[in-house]
Formats: sequence, C-alpha cells, structure tokens
Amino acid sequence: MNNNNLINSFINYKNIKNIDIKKMLLIIKKSILEILNKNKELKYNIYINFNKCNFIIKKVYLVVNNYNLKNKYNQILYYKAKKKFYNCKVGDLIEKKIKLKNLNRKKIFFIKKNINKNIYNKLNKNKYKKYIKIKGKIIRVEIINIFKKYLIVKDKYNNELFYFFDYKDINKKFFIIGNFYFFLIKNVFLDIKLYKTIILLSRNDNLFIENLLKKEIPEILDGIIVIIKIVRIPGIKTKIVLYSNDKNIDAIGSCIGIKGSRINNILKELDKEKIDLIEYSKDFNLYINRLFNNIKIFNIKIEEKNKKIKLFLNKSDISKVIGKNGNNIRLCSLLLNYKIIINSI
Repeated sequence: MNNNNLINSFINYKNIKNIDIKKMLLIIKKSILEILNKNKELKYNIYINFNKCNFIIKKVYLVVNNYNLKNKYNQILYYKAKKKFYNCKVGDLIEKKIKLKNLNRKKIFFIKKNINKNIYNKLNKNKYKKYIKIKGKIIRVEIINIFKKYLIVKDKYNNELFYFFDYKDINKKFFIIGNFYFFLIKNVFLDIKLYKTIILLSRNDNLFIENLLKKEIPEILDGIIVIIKIVRIPGIKTKIVLYSNDKNIDAIGSCIGIKGSRINNILKELDKEKIDLIEYSKDFNLYINRLFNNIKIFNIKIEEKNKKIKLFLNKSDISKVIGKNGNNIRLCSLLLNYKIIINSI
C-alpha cells in the first residue's frame, strides 16, 4: 500500500464537506509532520504534487565519516550515501524516501488521529464562523429525525444540528419529520477536546419570540414599534408589551395585521401557544387595566416597599384575572415586577 492509499484509508470522507482539496492536502502534510517531527533528533520533509495529489515523504540524514556512526536513525555513513548521492560530502544533509506503512503501528495510529483532528478543527472553525455571525437570530431548519429526548435537524448548509427537549417543551408531537420550523441560535462555541462546534438551539427563549415578531412585522424591525417586555410560559401563553414611537401607527393593530394575517403566522409556528398583545402606558393604573384586558378594577393599592399590588374587583372576575392554572396572573406579575394580590368586593 503506497502513502496516498494509506492516508486515504485514515480519512472519513463522508463527514468532510465544503473544504478545498489544496487546503486539505496542506492539513494532511502538517498533521503527518507534527507526529514524525515530534522527536527533535529526527527530521522529515513532505513534498506534495498538487496536480496529482501525491505525497512524497522523505527522511533527513546527516552524512558522517565511515565507521563514525553514532545514531543510525538520523545519520548515514559516507560510503552508503555516495551510492545514491554521488556529489555528497561529509556533513551534508540528504533525504531518503520512506513509506508510512514501514513505520511502527503506534506512529501510524497517532498520524491517523492527528489527520482527522486537524481536518475536523478546520471544518469546525468554518462552521463556527458561520454560526457565530447569526447567534441570537432564528434559522429555518428541516426535521430529519425525532427521538424521545432530542430532534435532529438540517439547515440550509446541510449541517446536522441537535435540539434537546427540556422540561418547558410541552407539545413534542408538534414536530413532524420533513417539515420546516424556526429555531433560535442561542449559543455557539468550540469544544477543543471533542473537536466540535457546539450549537445550542432554542424555541423557549424570549428572543425566539422577538425574532418571529421582527420577521413578520416590519414596523418592529424598523424600530417604529418597540418591544418593551416579553414574558412567557412556553407552549401555553406569551404576553408582549409594545409601544409605538409614531402616534399615527397603532402598535397592536400593526402586529395583528389585516384579518390577523401577521399574528396568525406567528401562532402557527408556536402551535397551541396563546399570545396577548398589550399596549404600554406611562399611566401605571391604565397599564394595569390593559394587562387584565380592561376587566373592571375598582381600586388599585401599590405597596412599593413590599413590591405588592392589591387589586379590588368583582368576585365573578377573579377567575378571569387569575387564568387557567394561575398562568395569567403569574405572567402579569413578571411584567410588573410586583406580587399581585386579588381582593373581592
């Protein structure tokens, strides 16, 4: 087996995409030399024919006087060197071709490992550069496979990514193999030990909702409508507080769209999750009324020290304010940063 065939047997070409052949050859050269030249007493050179993609590996020897051989691994006697290199002299450095297969098994194993490590490092750096640019943004991916604890998805570059379910993922049956969904690139980092780019995907982060709104509503993307705050129980309910910088543009109406065209696209992506849109007001009492869909509140008492708000309302409206499983009042508390206490009159 020649050098090229042996090197080809080391590499898993199925996982190698989007890499230039010349760059790959240089990576292979560097990887082999890193192992062969680890011993400082030995020196190797590698020559590449880029047209034929051939590797020639040569070991360097020092020509020494006859009968003065001290190290057979890096020295050669003058009379032996003279047979192939007629013009050589004592003290010259000469190169002899070697075959990788003639090296010991340990060296071959480390060469194989180093080649794959350096190739994957190169690929992962390219992958890292692509994804770090879009960190905090959403991407559209195809579902390839669904497992109990995670999904395998594929992006437009044909990279396979993983989405791990967490306790917030309520409706896992929403995902169908072959369908396309949006995911947030929450974080991107290089794992040097595993030689991998780790990409964390999310659909539960508030930034996911913000990106969906920017995608569907140009006024938010342009900064005319501002998102003040988003609070969410993933898969159940989201409350979004909005404010319009332009008096002529209705923040809530712009987000809903004609016949609900804009908000419906977001609701489809979120499956059964409900969305409440609330217009922000500097008038605190008016803002509280808007949070509770203008349910009649007879009195509002604010305790700044204890961070509490007491609401006085009809007994028949208490269940509406609290909401199913207390979700409505919990989200309103998060929006206000106050504990809400309900009192009936």
